[in-house]
Parts: sequence; C-alpha cells; structure tokens
Amino acid sequence: MQQAPDPGDSPPHLLLTEVCVQGSDHEFIEIYNPTDEAVELDNYYVTDAVYNTQGYWLLPAGNPSSGTIGGGTFTDFQARFPAGATIEPGEALTLSLAGSEKFQTVWGAAPDFEIREDGASADAVPNMREVFPGSLQGDETGAWATLTNTAEIVVLYYWNGSSNLVTDIDMFMWGSSTSARVDKTGVTVNGSTYAADTPVASQDQFMLAHDILGSFQRLDPGEGTETETGGNGPLGHNETSENVSGTWNAADGTPGVYEVVELAVTSATLAPQHPQPGEEAVVTAAVTGTAAVTGVSLRYSLDGGAFTDVACTDNGNGTWSGTIPAQAEGVEVAWYVTAAGAGGASAVWPEGGAAEAPSYTVETLVPGYGLAKLLMTKVCTLGTAAEFVEICNPNAFDVPLRNFYVTDAVYYESQAYWNLPAGTPSRATLGGGDFTDFLAKFPDDAVLAAGDTITVSIGGSQSYLSAWGVMPYYELFEDDDYEDSVDDLQEVFPGSINGVTVPTLSNLSDTGTYINGEIVALFFWDGVSDLVTDIDVFLWGEGNSYTVVKTGITIGTSTYAAEAGYPDKFMTEHANGEAYVRLDATEGAQVQTGGNGFEGADETSENLSTTWAVQVVTPVAPPMPEGSGEVSLVVPAQTFLASRGETFRITFTASPGAETVLRIIDLNGRLVRHLYDSRFDGDASIVPDTPSIRVWDGRNETYELARAGMYVVHLQVTDPRTGKRIEKTAPAVVSTRLSN
Repeated sequence: MQQAPDPGDSPPHLLLTEVCVQGSDHEFIEIYNPTDEAVELDNYYVTDAVYNTQGYWLLPAGNPSSGTIGGGTFTDFQARFPAGATIEPGEALTLSLAGSEKFQTVWGAAPDFEIREDGASADAVPNMREVFPGSLQGDETGAWATLTNTAEIVVLYYWNGSSNLVTDIDMFMWGSSTSARVDKTGVTVNGSTYAADTPVASQDQFMLAHDILGSFQRLDPGEGTETETGGNGPLGHNETSENVSGTWNAADGTPGVYEVVELAVTSATLAPQHPQPGEEAVVTAAVTGTAAVTGVSLRYSLDGGAFTDVACTDNGNGTWSGTIPAQAEGVEVAWYVTAAGAGGASAVWPEGGAAEAPSYTVETLVPGYGLAKLLMTKVCTLGTAAEFVEICNPNAFDVPLRNFYVTDAVYYESQAYWNLPAGTPSRATLGGGDFTDFLAKFPDDAVLAAGDTITVSIGGSQSYLSAWGVMPYYELFEDDDYEDSVDDLQEVFPGSINGVTVPTLSNLSDTGTYINGEIVALFFWDGVSDLVTDIDVFLWGEGNSYTVVKTGITIGTSTYAAEAGYPDKFMTEHANGEAYVRLDATEGAQVQTGGNGFEGADETSENLSTTWAVQVVTPVAPPMPEGSGEVSLVVPAQTFLASRGETFRITFTASPGAETVLRIIDLNGRLVRHLYDSRFDGDASIVPDTPSIRVWDGRNETYELARAGMYVVHLQVTDPRTGKRIEKTAPAVVSTRLSN
C-alpha cells in the first residue's frame, strides 16, 4: 500500500472519473485509482468551493474558514476523506452529496462515502470529515451541499498537514463561468509559492449538459493534452491545462463503475454555423481515448447523395479539423465524423453516424434581415394547457419571423439566450429542454402581417384548444399523435423545446429562490452577427437566476452594452382565465438608447408594474381553413387482412371543444374496440386538411384478432354545452385468406 507521502513527495495521482450534477438527490462524485497499488485517502480532500481569491489552496495558511478557503456557504463544501479510508488499484469509489439513503433510492446501491448523514441514525456508509466546523454545508436549515448544474468545478487535492502548499490531484470544470476556475499562479503561502496555472481565459471549457440519471464521465485516464511539467499537480502536472472538452463526455450515469474508453469522438462543431454560398465550412472534432488515433475523417454528402471522405488534420490539442468545400445557394449538406485508432478501435459522431448526421442548407444571410420592433402583448402562465405568449406587429409592414426566437431559459450569465452567437448551442450554454424551460425559433417561412397579432401555445395546440376553445397560431411542439394545421416552432439544438421536461411557464406563486416567477424573452439573431438583439422582454417575479443581465459579456469582437437590470418588476399573479396584458405599446419609461434592444432600447429598463396588468382575456383566434369544425369520417374502400398484419386507417374531424369518441362495433351494436376518446386523448382535429388519424389492427379490447366479417366504424361527436350529438358510421371489413 502506498503510504502518505513525506512533505515534498508527489502523492499518488488519483482521478476524478464521474460527476453527476442534475437532481439534488442524484448528485455524486466518483474517484478512481489508476495505479497498481492501494492508496490511503486520509490526506485527500474534495471541494467545489472556488471563487476568485477564495480557495482550497490557502488551507496550509491555517485558520481555515468559509471566508478563506470556501465551503459551508452557498451550498459549497470542503470535505476530507475519512481516516483509514483506502482505494484499491482499479477501484472506483463514489461520494454522495445528498447522503446514502437518497443515493440508494436513486441509484439502487449505497455510495462508498457521503458528505454527511442524511438518515435519522448513522448507517454503515462513512461520512466525510469537516475541514473546519460547518465546512460540509448542511444543517437543520436544509441547505445541503449541491453542485450547480450549469457551471462549477470539483477539485480533488492533497495536503499532508505540514507542507506549505497543497497538491492538485485532479479537477473537472463545466460551463463557462470564470469565477469557478482555479488560477493560483504566484500565490505565496508560508514562504512557498505556487507554480503557474493556465490562465483562466485559456482554460478549456466543457459545455455539454447531462440528463437526469446521467453524468459527466471521464473518457481518457491519460488526461489528454494536459501539461505534465511545471504545474501544481502530481509530478508537476498542470491540472488546469487539461482539454476537458475532449477528455470528458455526458452519458448515462454509472456510479462506482469506471470503464476505460478506447476511442471516442466527444463533440464536433461547424464553423461558421450557417455557411453561405462560396464559403467553406470547417468541422472540428474532439477525439480522445486510450487507443492512439490513427486517423479522423469528415464525411459529407450533398443533397442526399453519396458521402465523400475528407481526411482531417490533427490540431495537436486533442481536436481534428476537416473542411467541407464551398457550395452553391440552396445545396443541403449533411456531415458526420469517424475516427480510427490502434488495435482496430473506432468511433463516430454523432452516435448514429449517417442516419443521425446534422445538416445545413447553404443560403445567403443578410445581416439584420427582418429585424423590426415587435411587442409581446399577453403572457398566460396559469393552467398548463392554457399557457401562451401573444406577439403583435405594430408596424405598417409585414415582418418575416425566420430570425426571431422566444425563450424562458435564463439561468445566470452562463446559461442564457444571449450566448447563441458564440456557437455550439447546447442546454448548458443556452438553456431550454430541461427544468420546464424552452428555447425556440420561428419557422423559416413564418410572417407576421402588419398590425396582426399571433399566439404561441406553450403546451401544444390540442391542450390550448381544450383550454380556450380556439387554436393558436403556433405551438412550441406537437402535442398530439399526429400533425395538425398549427405550425410548430423549431428547435435551436436537439431537445431545446420538449427535451428532458415538457415546457411550462412558472407561476408567480411558485416560491423559491430560483423560481418565484419567470421571464419570457423575444429576441432576434440573423445567424451572422456577434450579438443577439432583444426585441421585447417581460418578467414577473424577482428570482435571482432569471433577473441577471448581459452587461459586458463579449462574443467574438463585440460586447453587450450595460443594462438596467429590471428595476421595476411585475409582482401581481394572475388567476385562471386571466393573463398578463400589455397596457402601453410605447413601453413606458423604457430607456431607448444605449442598450441591447431594437435601435438601442434597453428592454431590461421598462417599468413593468405600470405598462402591464392582469386582465381576463380571450386569445385571438387564427382564421381557419374552409370546412373547419365540420364533423367528418373517412375510411378506405377496401378490406384488410388483420391476420397478416394489415391495418385499417381511419381519419376524422370534429367541432371545436367537442367530446369525441371513435370505436369499432359489430353488426349487432356490440363494442369491439375503443380507438379514441377526447377525454383521455385530447381534442380531435377540426381541420379537414390535417384530420385526426387512428389505425385499427383488427383486434378487440383484449387484443385478440376479430373474426373475419363486416364491422362498423362509429364516430360520436357531442357538444358539451348544448348536448347536441352528431354520429357518423362507415364500414370496415376484416377479410380472411382462403389459400396460399
């Protein structure tokens, strides 16, 4: 067994191999022993408490506290492994932040350590030791240690209790926050000085997000291109220099199990994001693993044709780049990346290869195309089915909406819509698709006519119809089994709308530091500019996370202007049947110059408590196609052989808000199969061009094949207000095969 090193010796180089940050009860940190001997953990520490000049590296100075080394406040912790704890060669050990009982419930097994006891009495899982009283965070107030989802750091470090400096063992940083980074260059403690760390601005960023029951996972135990000399880590490693975007990934959680990955392509980016005619596109892929990389290929196809291989160039930092030649206007380009390694190792990105290849259409982008002032005029947040955002065009001209976006996803500076032009859009950088948030783009062909108003349903058109009795103009996502006449908004990245969670807007009474209301932002980005343009913003509540501003944030060569930061918030909650309604189309006392909005307006400066109010509302209804609301039933004029897997397609429409039932009955009127009931399946379509669809497989309610013969398709549509009922029937014939 490797004993605790003498002062000045290099401690065994353990690794952080898995970090889970989503779901307070789920959170854990995994450490791994890649050495060939057992290692004593007595003098190993773990922390997430790094904030500018406050950090773990000051521990040897003495008198540790939350003010000097961090931990014990703001859900941060400083923890030391239990006395006598060891980690065997090749072993992976887990540390639960929420406690062993919660960990067991989520992951189905006990952790190896817990920050502190979460049960009524002590169990067999050892608790971590405090570094100073209260350093573990968590007391009778319930403020337990947690990891921030969007941006933070976990550091594994070593101190023998007598040396002047600590030793960085391993660290993992995620997100773009610069405050949760380590740079102790030149800091002197007790007469000794730390070596140079990588400057924060030059440290690699890991920008992926993981799902619930997922985690961040180390792919490369060799730590990629990490500098191995002149640093503050074991044998002089510089732990702040690791290319974490290439050596870590997001995947399904596997606490306590670490498997070495031979080869993986962890990410691939396209630059520019929207190639124009005559413009080359460069794909840069991060490749990692234990196998030596022998080659990386970029594969691209034009307009659905065969894929062409392009050999990628090694950039020397764990990434490889290949170029897609310039193409003409209108060409659709699909692409993906493959990697080959020693011993036959191979990898592909995305995971599905050609079948899941991302694509783009070459088109001329005009900076500022379509930029115009629009107004949000209603926002409904109460009643999941009823939620909507209303947008008005106050101009005397039509406005194309292809470059307009809408979102409620703002979580501090590091996860917000204004990061969109930075490239590589994801849940971690922009938000959306989790925590009931969304980030959506209007369809390319969408136009808002002069003086017109549109509605966007948050929960989908069928839900909206059930709540308001009319259809919306747009829906965030399709909430029915089949497409209807309402256009869906577009995802900004996969899962940005209806991802891990279904999108909803938070009510003002949803108490909590980070909820307590929400924000909706309508913004513009032309695909080429360094910055987005705020079009309109409405905020209700005063939560810390969504009232942040983008003052001074730089993207490319441009910097966002200073913002007022919502000095006059809207703090009145609306009831069912009501909404937040704009009273003042001039936006009141809003500052109209020097900001980040249309023509320099500062959309964060509007006096919302005066320019908005709570009112009973009737949402505007879009014009419906001819014949909408008429009851119809259509079946094919043919028999079908259910015993051979054939099916019978039925289409139907109903009147708005009607109770609709579709079933199969026999010639004696006995029920054979229920196919549709609007009480459980949502309202039926009212548009003839996009009817509701159900398919009968020839089976009865117990899923047995019905006998051959004639059956009746029976549609019943009832107006719940008047009781008026309309019934329509059609034949369905199940045939039998008499010979082969």
